[in-house]
This record gives sequence, structure tokens and C-alpha cells, in this order.
Amino acid sequence: MRFHTCLTMVKPTPENRQKALGFLAPLREAVPEVTPVDTGLFAGTLDDDKLSFMVRMVMKIKMASRGVSEGDYRNWKSIKTWARNIGGTMSAKKGMPLESRTLFQNRKFGDDRVMV
Repeated sequence: MRFHTCLTMVKPTPENRQKALGFLAPLREAVPEVTPVDTGLFAGTLDDDKLSFMVRMVMKIKMASRGVSEGDYRNWKSIKTWARNIGGTMSAKKGMPLESRTLFQNRKFGDDRVMV
């Protein structure tokens, strides 16, 4: 299972999906013996306050050219649906009961994180 968020997926065109999949190439090359059951591609978030001054300036220019401004573009409903579906697939493959899947809220990061 691979889960990837990036601003490229703010506009989920076929071209952008291919670009986002390309970001995972180093991971595929690093562990070729691992074959994921599925890959989830989702839009990410851009929070200028969490970036250094230099990175913030570069990102503003780069994202403005793509029509993407600061904000949270994550669609938690889609992410949770994907996680539940992939969790069922993984549980079935391992012979684990579906009840063993866990969703949790991560208070430390202030958002919902999904753990399967």
C-alpha cells in the first residue's frame, strides 16, 4: 500500500496522476521486492507558516504558476474511503478479520490520520 499526498493532485488530471506516480519512482526503485496492493494519490496541503522564508518564496512562485494558492486540499472523505477499502483488501490477504482495522485521530498533528 502506498499513500501519497502532493499539490500536483489538486487538479487530478490523468497527466497529474502520472506525474504524482512518478514521484514514487525512487521508492519503487529502492525496494523492488515490494509490490503494493494499491496506491492512493491525494491532494495535499500548503501552509506558508510552516515553510522557511526562502522555501515559501519559491513555493509561492511555483504554485502561482499552477494556479494553486495556500490551503488544505486534502479530501478526508476520499482518503478514509480508500483506507477502508485497502484495509479490507489487506485484511483479506492476510486472513485477518476486518474488525482488526483501526481508524484513529491524531491530535498531535491536529488532523485525522488513517491507520490500517
